Amino acid sequence: MSSTNIGLWLLILLILGGIMIAGYFLKSNGNIKIANLILGIEAIPAIIFGLWLLLILITNPRWN
Repeated sequence: MSSTNIGLWLLILLILGGIMIAGYFLKSNGNIKIANLILGIEAIPAIIFGLWLLLILITNPRWN
């Protein structure tokens, strides 16, 4: 693992943590709609993965 690689991973984790902290503070200050919108940004990759998995289960592709 190079120092560039660990730097990129730390940047990604800091951004994701910052989004979660921002959502928490917005929710605690009463801005629930904005907090849900910001936290929804992190849900997009999980939704895409779920759709991909559903597509794999439905289409039954050949892996050879």
